[in-house]
Amino acid sequence: MMDTAYWLRQIIRLLKKSLALRSASTAQARFLQEKSKNESETRKQQSEECDRNRLSEENVLKAKADFELRLDENADLPDGIGWQKAYIYRNLMSKWFDSLIAKYRYEETISTNIKSDWLNYMYLLESESKSTFLSFETINANDKESYEQTARLERKQYVAIEDGFAAAIGDEAIQELLRVREAPIGAFDRSGRKPMAPIGYLYVPVSLHPYDEDLKPKQPD
Repeated sequence: MMDTAYWLRQIIRLLKKSLALRSASTAQARFLQEKSKNESETRKQQSEECDRNRLSEENVLKAKADFELRLDENADLPDGIGWQKAYIYRNLMSKWFDSLIAKYRYEETISTNIKSDWLNYMYLLESESKSTFLSFETINANDKESYEQTARLERKQYVAIEDGFAAAIGDEAIQELLRVREAPIGAFDRSGRKPMAPIGYLYVPVSLHPYDEDLKPKQPD
């Protein structure tokens, strides 16, 4: 029979091996945790850097200029932005954005929120127009309902941004926005550049090539 000393040596050897494996496993776990933490911090820093670049004044102004170029170029397209939406953008929101950015230029948190809302606003205007157009074009009932729901949600979101900008400017802006929203669609030309029609007048096409509209007295019903 093997003596007691032999068994003790075997047990000690197994315990040492087990401790070594456990130590290695613990070290590996710590390494993986640290690696995951570092990767998470790196992704967070990259995301923050991406947001800073996206919301830089240079980038926001470029996005605004590009949007206004598309606004002009796509005016004739069925999913283009026109009439009341274009009027609110050109004559109210664009001016309010410039005013608020100037006012809060040195208040970083407020300025960042304004620029973020502005980028979202331009995106939502275009996306809602496309969703609405697709809802009319599709013949599939499920797709049609999906596009309509998307358009309603996008409209709700950009209207909320308009409300927020008007409130930030003041009571006069709130009343002006309400007055524009309540006007009939014929009160605006397709480009949204011309003044809103006075009561009793509507914009009607007077030329197709090039396209142009002019104010005419509203015909009695």
